[in-house]
Amino acid sequence: MSNADRKRKRPSKKTEMLEVRVSPEEKAAFLDACRDVGRSASEVIRDAMRAYSNFGPMTRLPRSGFVLVSAFIGASAGAYILVTYLNEDQTEDAVSAISYQQFREIDFNQNDRLTRQEFMHHAGDVAEILSVGEVTAPVAAARRSNLLGAVFGGYNINLRNLLIDTDGLSAECLNGAQQAYRDRKLVEFGTLDHNSDGIVTPAEFAEDQRQKMASSFGYSDLNDDGVLTIADSELRAARDQGRAADSTTTFREPEPAYIALCRETVGEWNTVGITSSSRGEMTADDYWAIHARFDSNGDNRVDFSEYVTRVSH
Repeated sequence: MSNADRKRKRPSKKTEMLEVRVSPEEKAAFLDACRDVGRSASEVIRDAMRAYSNFGPMTRLPRSGFVLVSAFIGASAGAYILVTYLNEDQTEDAVSAISYQQFREIDFNQNDRLTRQEFMHHAGDVAEILSVGEVTAPVAAARRSNLLGAVFGGYNINLRNLLIDTDGLSAECLNGAQQAYRDRKLVEFGTLDHNSDGIVTPAEFAEDQRQKMASSFGYSDLNDDGVLTIADSELRAARDQGRAADSTTTFREPEPAYIALCRETVGEWNTVGITSSSRGEMTADDYWAIHARFDSNGDNRVDFSEYVTRVSH
């Protein structure tokens, strides 16, 4: 690389200024949020400007007036901080912004048109997804969770051993699972493609994500008051204990042939190896510990805007 090339790539000095007028309350809330994540206001604003340069097309989506949220999606540490201060009318904008970030991860050529081929390529391969080992990255964890639920969930098979003994699975088992996974993902694409034109737009994708997030939040909001609190956790624990006391194990029917082939290696469903909730052993405190991860402002209440933002990072 020549000296001229190095000079061309060197970032410009920070000599320009922008003046933005905000209310004292907005300024105070913003500075507090920056301090919470250990970053300066200038750093966060510069991150927002860079992110908006990349995510600016988000403004074409319905209900995207709160453009600052879309700018922060993709900014570095603390991208969720402003969502803590959203009101109910602005939550839809946060959902759209987060959805657009996810959309761009799948839209490989970045033309705001998601094809079936792009979607299926992103879905990936069953053997590869299962063999990752311990999953810590949110995207990888979500992909494997989606795979387990779609292809193996509800059948008489030991899911824990399935993740441990991946190398021992037969080609017939993996081929059958791959075909089932592909079929499920094709159905999922068809659901996203609202007008059946073979293309999923950012608006279609955002609407689907909004419905999924609302459904997931509603599953945990057992008293239906619009927030997650310890009261919901108490209801969940009591419900699980009741089910464990008087229910028998049932499995999804009919069982596909690949399940039997995979079970030859990993064995049958095992309550010890999967989840303590199915045995009624999860307490209210256990469930609240899960929900508390989304409590950005520490008020022991998780509203939908907090849930949406944290579940996507």
